[in-house]
Amino acid sequence: MSKINTNPEHMRRSGNKLVSFGEKISAGGEKMESAGQRLLSHAGSDRSGFGSVITKCFGRGLEIGGKVFKEGGRVTSTAGKHLGTTADLHEEADHQGARGLKAHEKSAKDPHVKGSGGETKPSSASGGGGGGGGKQPPKLPTGGGGEGHHGGGEGSGGGGGKDHQPQRLRGDLNDPTPGTRKPPSATERSDDIKQLPPAKDPGHAPQTGEHGPTNPSRGAVLERIDPKSHRVTTDENGLIRTVDGKPVKDYLDGRAQERASVIGEHAHKKDGPCSALAMDLKTGTITEGVNGRPNHVLKEEDLHPLLQDNYKNMADWKHPVVDKDGSVTHTFDGQVHHDKPLRHAEVKATNELLWERERNRGPNDPPLDQSTLKELRFDPRFIRNSGEHMQVGGSAAACGNCDNILHNVPSYSGRFSYHPQDHRYNRHSTADW
Repeated sequence: MSKINTNPEHMRRSGNKLVSFGEKISAGGEKMESAGQRLLSHAGSDRSGFGSVITKCFGRGLEIGGKVFKEGGRVTSTAGKHLGTTADLHEEADHQGARGLKAHEKSAKDPHVKGSGGETKPSSASGGGGGGGGKQPPKLPTGGGGEGHHGGGEGSGGGGGKDHQPQRLRGDLNDPTPGTRKPPSATERSDDIKQLPPAKDPGHAPQTGEHGPTNPSRGAVLERIDPKSHRVTTDENGLIRTVDGKPVKDYLDGRAQERASVIGEHAHKKDGPCSALAMDLKTGTITEGVNGRPNHVLKEEDLHPLLQDNYKNMADWKHPVVDKDGSVTHTFDGQVHHDKPLRHAEVKATNELLWERERNRGPNDPPLDQSTLKELRFDPRFIRNSGEHMQVGGSAAACGNCDNILHNVPSYSGRFSYHPQDHRYNRHSTADW
């Protein structure tokens, strides 16, 4: 389709190598930076004079070098991911073009056309301006009217016919249009528009372990409640309203507190402070997740497409932190909260529910959409004590990142839409049921 000969598979392999190389550089940079910080700390307590100065200089240089390497690794890794996305786009564009050409070739060979009254007539040769009677080539569709970011509509061509628009591809590098929802914390567009990889099913969620998910980077199944059993009552939409005689909110709250206590007893000091349960009120499945350690992050490609859309709506914007005097103290690019957006427990737990719904969807069932999210619930809890506001089993409202990624999913613990240091930071939107 293009005059440039490309091999998508070679591009993907090269992209993967770049990603791997970038990650190694970044990891090395982190180690250098950490070593530099340790040297600076040691030099601060060294009162030997000249030796202390030398150590500080060397430590500072090592720290700066580490930051440079870390950033270089990030850029290299991002370039590799973009190369893989470009390969996907090239391949899909070729497939779309080939299908279009085959369709036009078939229509060009059809010796009949429809008459004005609906009857079929042989096609007649249309003459040129002089007197020649050659056949005109088939007319290719012209892209007519405009199309929205998530559009798939029909344009209006010059000839008045309905011309089908080509399928829009996720991650189109030539389409910088931001997400359709602008978060309340957002001000201006991000400098680095988020390019998410195509979503892929990570496979069935495992059963959770006694002390929490065996793989902290994703969620796990805690319990399956049959929505047709005597344990539950449902409403007119088939959504569970009570379990074992308790309102569903009270039931999930109790289970979430139980699990937070158990998980907290066996958590490592480097683990994040939260666990979370999520429940599908249609199917009765309950999943759980944990923050885990800093590297226990859900993969972007494992994020369900609905949550990918929500994530991108946050990631395409800048989110300033504003103090009570109206001054911007810091600006986060692509996220609201300082932690990694895909590390938190409630995102991991909710993600598993959506993929399970996807796997169980029949061929005639409608696709999942944003209304599906409203049939789910999540309930994050603290797993350790730290000050008066953080107690084991206490409700841990969704942070600004999770508030956006889980937009439209009701929370039993409430949610925050801004950074903790922002003057607008307040808990809101705790679900009643």
